[in-house]
Amino acid sequence: MSEAAVRDAGEGRLELNGVLDFDSVPRLWPALRAQLGRGEVQVLSLAGIEQANSAALVLLLEAREQAQACGRELRLESIPGNLRELAELSGVRDLLGLD
Repeated sequence: MSEAAVRDAGEGRLELNGVLDFDSVPRLWPALRAQLGRGEVQVLSLAGIEQANSAALVLLLEAREQAQACGRELRLESIPGNLRELAELSGVRDLLGLD
């Protein structure tokens, strides 16, 4: 399994990769927050996530809040099935903008 990382994919896109868990999310958040604060990010892809738990939900909620604070909406793409299930069980589907 890979360590969690955020990568600027250009054209307003960021990609999250690796494992998002209780250990990696606190280390990853400052880098993600800095990227979101630049203002052009509109899409966050989770296609590269290998494994995730409820800490990932908190990260995604914080990312959307950070984007809103910068005056824009952050669209999430390629959300793994287990995160969709956790969002449903936690009652945060709407907060994450999941259809």
